[in-house]
Amino acid sequence: MPHRHHEHPSARVSARTWWIASLFSVGSLCFALGPLPPVAVWLGDRNDSLVFVFGAICFTCAASLSFLQVVGEGHGSGVVGSDVAGSGVVGSGVVGSGSAVRRWWQPESSDWWADGIQLIGTLAFNVTTVMAMAVGWSARQENVRVWAPDMIGSVCFLLSSFVALSAAAAAGRQLRAADTGWWIAVLNLCGSAAFGLAAIAALVIPASGGLAAPRMDNLGTSIGGFFFLVASLLLVTEAKEAGS
Repeated sequence: MPHRHHEHPSARVSARTWWIASLFSVGSLCFALGPLPPVAVWLGDRNDSLVFVFGAICFTCAASLSFLQVVGEGHGSGVVGSDVAGSGVVGSGVVGSGSAVRRWWQPESSDWWADGIQLIGTLAFNVTTVMAMAVGWSARQENVRVWAPDMIGSVCFLLSSFVALSAAAAAGRQLRAADTGWWIAVLNLCGSAAFGLAAIAALVIPASGGLAAPRMDNLGTSIGGFFFLVASLLLVTEAKEAGS
């Protein structure tokens, strides 16, 4: 789930943003294609599960780079940044012995909250995709080891998207068709909502041992992946333009 930060216009930042967007694109593509029946049949259960594992790893790598980007920029001095809409102001930073701690602790920055929550969500997806490869568990074990981290990750993505979009609105930016930042924010929120519905549908019913709504699980995951993919490609385009 790519976020658009307020950045200094430099080739280094543009390259870093390109990597973030590219990793999110690959991860999104994995989650978009993995649930599709033709892909699952062609790959087989184990290989299809590995697609999700790889996609979650890409998400975590991208989210880590995105969070480190926020920390490296050192948003601070009481100025709230606007994450996806790019309307935040980079603070003056903190000078002194506490500057390192201050960079890692930026509760006044919407970027810090959005990317930090997002990173936690990707780690939860790492857990659920790896655990989902195991077989022979009871319904309760499936719900604790697979469904619970999936739900946590989905909630984190939804919260992260909401924080980013709310920050853009609070900064006074108006929705415009040509504003790429707004489109990225809206697409992220839609993708997160789809992931959330998929997570709810993936609850294992003890009586039957099956998912609550398997079709909704696959559909929500695939649609969410496509939303994130489009948002990532928009960010890739912006990064290329910034670096040109």
